[in-house]
Amino acid sequence: MAEGDDVLASQFGEIKVDELLVQTATMLASIAFLRLSEEKPDLEQAKLAIDSIRALQRPLADFLTDELKGELNGLVASLQMAYVNAVVPASAAEAPAPNGEAPEPDEPA
Repeated sequence: MAEGDDVLASQFGEIKVDELLVQTATMLASIAFLRLSEEKPDLEQAKLAIDSIRALQRPLADFLTDELKGELNGLVASLQMAYVNAVVPASAAEAPAPNGEAPEPDEPA
C-alpha cells in the first residue's frame, strides 16, 4: 500500500459508523430543508432525503441515547411538515375553485 493509502486507512479506521450515520442524517436534513425552501421546491430530492433519514433510524436505534432518538424523530417530523407545506400551496393554486371554475388570479393591492 502507498503511504497515502496508509494514512487514509488509518483515518477510516478511527471513524465510528454510528457517528458517520448521524452526520449523514444531519446533512440530509439540511439538504432537504434547503430543497423545500427554494422558490420552486425540489420535492423529489427532499422526499429522497427524508426517506433516507427514516431508513437510518432503525439501524441507529441501538446506538443513540433516548434524547438523540427524540431529536431525530423531531427532525423527521419537522421535515415531513415542511414537505407538506411545500406541496399544499402548489396543489391549492392548481385546484379548481369550489364552484368548479378556475380560480381568479390575485389582483395587485
